[in-house]
Amino acid sequence: MTSPGTPQIFISYARQDGRPTMEVLRDRMPQIRPGWRVWTDDLVDSRDRTFTLQIQHALDTSDAALFVITQASRESHWCEKEIEYAQTLRLPYVLVRPRPDVRPPFSLTAAPTLIDLPEDDEEAWGRLGRLLQSIGTPGARATAIEDARDRVNEAAAQATGVQRERLTRRGNELTASLGLEQERLADPAGAERRVRERIEVDLAVEREPAPDPADDPVISSAGVRLINNLPGPAPLRFHDRDDQLQVLKLLLAGSTTRLIALTGRDGIGKSALLTRLRDSLGHEELAAYRAVVFLDGCGHRRVTSAALLAGLAWALDEPASTAIRQRLDEPASSVDRLTTLLDALAERAVLVVVDGAEQLLDERDEFVDPDLREVCYELALRDGHAVRVLLVGQRPPGPLLRELGPRATGVSLDNGLPMPEAGEFLRTLDSANLLGAAGMDEAFLDRLRDATDGHPRSLELFHGILLAEGFTTPVQLLYAVENLEQSTKVADALFNRMLTDLLYTQLRVVEALAVYGRPVRAGGVDFVLKDVLDGVEAAGPLHQLENSRMARRDGDRYYLPPRDAERVVSRMERIAPETLATMRRRAADYHRDSRTPDEMVRQVADLDGHLHEIDMRVRIGEHEVALRLMAALDKKYLRRWGYSALILPLRSEVAAHLADPHDRVMNLSMAAAARSQQEQYAEAVSDLKAALRLVRWTNDLSWRVALWRQLGSLEQRRGDLGRANWLFRRALGGCVVLGMRQEQARSRLNLGLGLARTGNFEAALDQIGKGLAIGNRDPIDDEIVIRLWLNRGWVEGQQGRIEAALASNKRAHRIAHARGHEILTGLCRLRRAELVVNGDDPATALPLAEEAHRIGLVARDAALVCDASRTIALALLRLGRVEDAADAARSGMLHRGSGNAVSLYLLQGIVAFRRAGRRDPARAAFSEAFERETAQGPTHRRNYQAFNLRGTIVAGLALCGEEQRIEEAEAAFGRARKIVTAPGAVRRNTMLLEQFGESADPAVLSRLLRAAQG
Repeated sequence: MTSPGTPQIFISYARQDGRPTMEVLRDRMPQIRPGWRVWTDDLVDSRDRTFTLQIQHALDTSDAALFVITQASRESHWCEKEIEYAQTLRLPYVLVRPRPDVRPPFSLTAAPTLIDLPEDDEEAWGRLGRLLQSIGTPGARATAIEDARDRVNEAAAQATGVQRERLTRRGNELTASLGLEQERLADPAGAERRVRERIEVDLAVEREPAPDPADDPVISSAGVRLINNLPGPAPLRFHDRDDQLQVLKLLLAGSTTRLIALTGRDGIGKSALLTRLRDSLGHEELAAYRAVVFLDGCGHRRVTSAALLAGLAWALDEPASTAIRQRLDEPASSVDRLTTLLDALAERAVLVVVDGAEQLLDERDEFVDPDLREVCYELALRDGHAVRVLLVGQRPPGPLLRELGPRATGVSLDNGLPMPEAGEFLRTLDSANLLGAAGMDEAFLDRLRDATDGHPRSLELFHGILLAEGFTTPVQLLYAVENLEQSTKVADALFNRMLTDLLYTQLRVVEALAVYGRPVRAGGVDFVLKDVLDGVEAAGPLHQLENSRMARRDGDRYYLPPRDAERVVSRMERIAPETLATMRRRAADYHRDSRTPDEMVRQVADLDGHLHEIDMRVRIGEHEVALRLMAALDKKYLRRWGYSALILPLRSEVAAHLADPHDRVMNLSMAAAARSQQEQYAEAVSDLKAALRLVRWTNDLSWRVALWRQLGSLEQRRGDLGRANWLFRRALGGCVVLGMRQEQARSRLNLGLGLARTGNFEAALDQIGKGLAIGNRDPIDDEIVIRLWLNRGWVEGQQGRIEAALASNKRAHRIAHARGHEILTGLCRLRRAELVVNGDDPATALPLAEEAHRIGLVARDAALVCDASRTIALALLRLGRVEDAADAARSGMLHRGSGNAVSLYLLQGIVAFRRAGRRDPARAAFSEAFERETAQGPTHRRNYQAFNLRGTIVAGLALCGEEQRIEEAEAAFGRARKIVTAPGAVRRNTMLLEQFGESADPAVLSRLLRAAQG
């Protein structure tokens, strides 16, 4: 009961012609339902400004409602709103019709219970009494369904032909629903137990890691591998769209267009066209295609760059597929993983289909996920492969299409089905021939096509309504559609009408599906509704909804088409926002409970439960909770795997709603770290500056210290060493003022490294020494102490003090190994290998670098893997193993980001030069390195490493025949030597130049070596 005291019944009517029936109902209510009071709108003045609120309050406090259906109520805005609100409140209600010849209004056509109630029909009054007597009892819903079933069966017994078949079918559906209710009533404890068991079973399945399609591959009759396949039941086939299908075939068969956007409004038939396209692969024009990867923006699995790349890997044959998927688990950028895949795919033709693409775009039609955009961009621009991307959605990614130019194009599917295809589609829907003569009448079908514009979803809904409304004839329904107001969208109106045809349980299930917004198992629906449906399992209603094509199924998950879900959610937002928030909260809790356990997480796809929960927490306004969930997820997985940008859109959405300045600062700081991972340095700096402005108002110096350090590290990456060191000094000063001993040690670590990179080695050692002194007096994190010793060893190595450097490295390694810091242990071995390779013992350096490489792979640390690959390649070069060095250099390229791509291309150029003096590929690698180095902007005046690198790159070009570059290389080396002349800082460049070997011009090489040595 909704009212706390005396139970109340609400009577809705139209004053023009419904008052007599209302008065009779009001007068007879004491005999029908003793002890209940009656509320009608004649109790308040309609001119009162609070009239609307009083009606809403009356429904809120009522236990049941009667809606008097008259001619005037059919057009009454008030009556329509009152029943809609009653449905949302889950309020039991009955439609009462004093005259059977009056058709209910369009939105009320087939409510759960409709009683024809002439004043002198005592049998009808008795049926109304029994219904009202059952309200508030456990069997109330069963009584309402039983009454509706009896009414339908009675009509079926008197009907003939097609109408009898439709009524009989409806009666059988109601009998099945009644059986579910009676089963619940017979054993309520058992029913609740079964619901709990279903929830637990489905949660257990959800917690499992994402399945591997390679374990159970689907192969079409043409031998095409179907990765993920199309979701849901096979769309009904129709034979229109031949022109668009032929255009798609020609584009996919050609070599120019790499990315295609197929667009059209919701329900227009894109899925059916995709089915025909899929079936065309492997035949005729598309005979070359051997696999199709299907991703769904509205599906259960999130569409990410990782999901796209995994799909391409699954398109390979074994054992290549397994080998490549193992490579994808290694730390690398998405573009570098794509390079690995395209090399393996070679000319193998694969079609990547991304359905629901509009879900992946922001309000500017840009990809929300920059990683996914970059992969699509690379696939469109790169030559030498046969992968094509088909983006299917309601609108295209306009900016990307414009940027790609002739490599991308769009195909529009905005028009509905013409005749006779629209008629054939409806006849295919009506496999049981329940439309009768109307389904074969060409004039009727022409009118229906014009009324619906041949929109396939509208035709589906039209047919579904006729199945649910046994009393409505096709002609009557067509007349109602033709007489809609011009501003009313037909699909919206038909969908709303289908909502009113649903039983109580079915409506609740539809709302739950809409709240999830993605395919979900029956247990997920049960989880949201377990306190509402009182032991009724959602599986039965879900099956009924699927049969009526109200809901769709994707494997063992159910969902509403996106536009339909939007309609339901919009309706709930307007009428029952609190109910919507409660259901979303329950859905978020389901996603929380369905997370894959930490010990089973192995890829981004295993984080779907985490990401769905965060998304739902944001929707219900739990922004602080979402922020903390994002922080934990980022720290534990995303940052380590290089996918922090995946939650950047959620961070942006949360940012505007965080009240606590510290929360806002934390969000900006973590967003900056994610952007830095994507090498969007300008955006990252902007985030950190915004965070610093916020911190000024809090007078929280500790936050400023952390942000100064983070901003300093970012500026260091950008090459602005002067500003970076200034920020590190500010951070250090703040730590001293606050007495933050550990943070002071960390700041001295940062500043020491920054000073060393500008050649101030003695000042750098002074800062590092002071940091170590703090570690000797105060308990600080082992990581800081290890890095202090590591940096000290690196600076001593730059000075040429190799023995001291090795001793410092040994101290760092001993602590790292004892404390179980695997990555830092690998870093110690790599730094030791670098010290040794600079000397005369590359054979000793090689196993150290290889062990560092192995540790980096296990820990998924891209920087460690990349640096180790370069040291391995250099050691192999010094050992004369040129081919092995080439493999190591390629391995490094597969894990690089654009920040260190310059030195990787330099190394590849040297390797190419050594391979029998292959000047053309060497020159290409050096040119690429030069262009990337130049694109990084001006070099800080004391960045000796940057001048050394530039000098070596230009030296490579000079040795490849561009002798005019010699003076440019000498100038770069000269600037580096003005900053530092220490032997360690010189040795690496000398050694790199020596690796050009006997193929180099001795005179040119000697001149360059003199310049590099100063």
